[in-house]
Amino acid sequence: MRSSDRPSIAYYLFFFPCLCTTTTNNNNNKNNNNNSPERDTYYLNTTQSNITILHFCKFRVLLQRPLLRAMSSATSPPSFQTITEGSSRMCYPADQEQAVFYNPVQVQNRDLSTLMIALFQERLQQRHQDKLEKRNYSDKMPPYEGIRILDAMAASGLRSIRYFQEIENVQHVTINDLEEAAVERAHQNVKENNLQDKLALSLQDPGIFIQQADARAVMYSKTAQYHVIDLDPYGSAASFLDAAVQCVENGGLLCVTCTDMAALGGSHPETCFGRYGCMPIQRSGYLQEMAVRILLDAISKSAARYGRVLRPILSVGMDFYVRVFVEIHSSKSAVNTLSLSTGYVFQSTQCPTFYVAPAGQTGGNKNNVYQAGRLPTMDAAIKGTNWKVAGPIWLGPLHDKDVIRKALQKLHKMPHLSTKDRLEGLLTSCSEELDVPLYYNLPNLAHFLSVSSPPMMKIKAAIVNAGYKVSGYHKEPQAIKTDAPNHVVWDIIRAWCETQPPPKKASSSALKMRATKPKIEVNFAIPSSLPNPKKSEIRRFPQNPQPNWGPKPRATGVKRKLSAEQNESSPQE
Repeated sequence: MRSSDRPSIAYYLFFFPCLCTTTTNNNNNKNNNNNSPERDTYYLNTTQSNITILHFCKFRVLLQRPLLRAMSSATSPPSFQTITEGSSRMCYPADQEQAVFYNPVQVQNRDLSTLMIALFQERLQQRHQDKLEKRNYSDKMPPYEGIRILDAMAASGLRSIRYFQEIENVQHVTINDLEEAAVERAHQNVKENNLQDKLALSLQDPGIFIQQADARAVMYSKTAQYHVIDLDPYGSAASFLDAAVQCVENGGLLCVTCTDMAALGGSHPETCFGRYGCMPIQRSGYLQEMAVRILLDAISKSAARYGRVLRPILSVGMDFYVRVFVEIHSSKSAVNTLSLSTGYVFQSTQCPTFYVAPAGQTGGNKNNVYQAGRLPTMDAAIKGTNWKVAGPIWLGPLHDKDVIRKALQKLHKMPHLSTKDRLEGLLTSCSEELDVPLYYNLPNLAHFLSVSSPPMMKIKAAIVNAGYKVSGYHKEPQAIKTDAPNHVVWDIIRAWCETQPPPKKASSSALKMRATKPKIEVNFAIPSSLPNPKKSEIRRFPQNPQPNWGPKPRATGVKRKLSAEQNESSPQE
């Protein structure tokens, strides 16, 4: 080792407490078998318990090089680029094919997460205040200390640092990642934002705690529970759900991202079934919402095993991924009703008709005896059709409309959100959605009947004039969500067909569907009470800001190797 690369005396003094603790722990465990997996494990002792685990091989590497680059300089290294997002300033490798990289597509994701966690913090504080007012004066109740957040796959720590700086009453943030390079970059970015004095020594201390560990091991250890757990992997979050629903506090918030849309969207149904326990439908018109409901069902099942239930706050599809915010509550009685919010989809093989049936139903008596669900009368499809079965999926609400209303009010009060216009369009669309599962795709209906696609407002007007409700879907501009029965939807489409020239070619299934006479009187007049989104100043479906707006290649390093091992038998997504 060159003298210029040799660590300073201060560097060894920094690790001296760790060496002392190592000796103590080894003396206490000298009777352990030499073949024990703990023989090379060293502990950094903290206030109450041994928290940070350093493997001997990694500790030895640390002693052979200068202090982490993250702690050595306040300036960006020559091979790094500096990026400002929200309130935070970050350094990233100029080479994007690294273990840590920056993806501008995810800015909206981080902005939305910051907004939703800020609202959750306000709800949690209000719950504490309500308990304080209702308690007996003899009851002792600790003061409200703020929220604890775990960023389980934090990468560079950008999201975590933004949470800490932009959200009120954040007591503690754990920045965790499996990659050593990511942990080093998180240290550098903490220093870049002048937050060195906020670094915590343990999971129990207030401030920012940075550690390198497997996210599942951290959550299963139950060393600390969190009010908010953020899961944002590259790919599927399915393998982390079981640990997350146990680690989050009662009434806490789970923020989950899944980018494996090839599986959730039905392109690889065998992969989806293996990961989420659900069989999707390939090439369905409602695949965007189906993906969200598959993820919610997986979270719901994981929570139910431990006597917990979910309460969806916001469930959205954005760009190339789905993102859900759900509260997890402990309630064994609510778990008993889970079959009412879980069900199956029956898709006709000859036309776009589909039906949804819950897995269970109540017996109708005062004891709420639960029974197996019943299939609906499926008479709107072509006679003699076969059916595909998909599911189980979540059939309950996707959003909490009161929270969305408050989010729209708070959106423009948070100065560091750079995607406010896009978020306003997204949240507005979600606030208008009906709480009914799935939707029809208007171009699919028209294509099936070999007719030009009708104006969306005409079809919505006909549904409203027939006495039913209708809305769109935030991820699909051509979606028709309605509580109208299937036969009403088809009667309206058939009535539109009568106003159009007959097709030159049509399938036998289409001819059978067109031959059925409408059972209702269809009125396409647009009522004044029906809002027209195109005349609104809010852009619900903005264009991508630049070409190739999508995911970056997988990061290099340990996480990529583990992901490859887990998916080596799965189709390429």
